[in-house]
Amino acid sequence: SAILYWGYLNHVKPLLPIMTADTSHALSIRAVFEFAWPLIMVQVAQRASRPVVNLLVNRSDRDNGFGIAVLSLVYPLAHSGYGWLNNMKPIISSYGGTKEDIGVQPDMARATARPLFLYSFICIAVAVRAYCTSWATAIKQTSALASSAFVRLGMVIVTSAILPAMGIRGATMGIACLLAGFSTEAVTVLITTRRLNKSILNQISQTQMGN
Repeated sequence: SAILYWGYLNHVKPLLPIMTADTSHALSIRAVFEFAWPLIMVQVAQRASRPVVNLLVNRSDRDNGFGIAVLSLVYPLAHSGYGWLNNMKPIISSYGGTKEDIGVQPDMARATARPLFLYSFICIAVAVRAYCTSWATAIKQTSALASSAFVRLGMVIVTSAILPAMGIRGATMGIACLLAGFSTEAVTVLITTRRLNKSILNQISQTQMGN
């Protein structure tokens, strides 16, 4: 908190008179809606993808819920490694071993190895998504993020239909679906924000040439 407050005092507060001096974009209900709805859609898709994966794993699981039990271990373990990356989302817009017995059976613990390995690659997708989301939010162009929500859910469903045919089921299938969804979402956001950046640079260039 102290570091954030120091950053605000030194990097944000001095710019506030400049930012508030521009009255060409007055705050209105429409402006709030246009800014917020893509972020809401993305959050809904992100929250929905995990229950969808759980449902698909449960339907494809042949081990009486073993895959879901493994996923319940994989989620918190994997999230501890990349969860902090989600805190990157507001950065640009703001600044410019203990052993516990949890009753896990050895075979279940061994079954988490492959899902956790796949989950380690999600960090890359989350980092890309967080940076692009932060940039789009900072310039109030959140519409560039909207399509990624549908792409992520679509890829999760498509992957879940393909992997069982390849003999991949249970928790490994679930995390593979999430990885495919995260990666496709990150690529989609990267493409849309790059296009937006080029469009903004072209507008600036044309304005300078006109002057």
